[in-house]
Amino acid sequence: MYVTKSRDDVYRSEDVCFRDAGRQLADIRDSAVMVQTLDELTGDFPNELKNGAVAEIRQELADMHEQAKQTILDKHDTAGEVANTIQKAKERVVDWPIQGHDFSALADGLKRVYKRGRKRMRDTYETQTTEDFHDWRKRVKYLWYQISGIKCAF
Repeated sequence: MYVTKSRDDVYRSEDVCFRDAGRQLADIRDSAVMVQTLDELTGDFPNELKNGAVAEIRQELADMHEQAKQTILDKHDTAGEVANTIQKAKERVVDWPIQGHDFSALADGLKRVYKRGRKRMRDTYETQTTEDFHDWRKRVKYLWYQISGIKCAF
């Protein structure tokens, strides 16, 4: 017997699917960001650092990045696995319970994410904890992703 999933059930299962696929590549992204961040810091503060003061650290970070790429992409064919996951998800899109083919199909979700972000902002300014600032940043990122996707869709 075929059971129709609710929009929330579909969202949750697809969110887990894409989250897990992204996590498979996260070490490559994270190690690249560390090298990039160090490069930006040394570029922003050239007078505060002696010549070559961070060269050894940068080399270690670059080596970590190369090792992550080699392990994840070459040894385990993670890119192929992630591509396969995305292809399967792409085939499921036709079954997603989307109502409407214009902005109205996105409006409720956009409002919900914006509202959660505003609440997280208020909570964060009240508590001032590092964890809450991090969670608020994630909410802002979710909104940015949604708006970026909307811009591409229309």
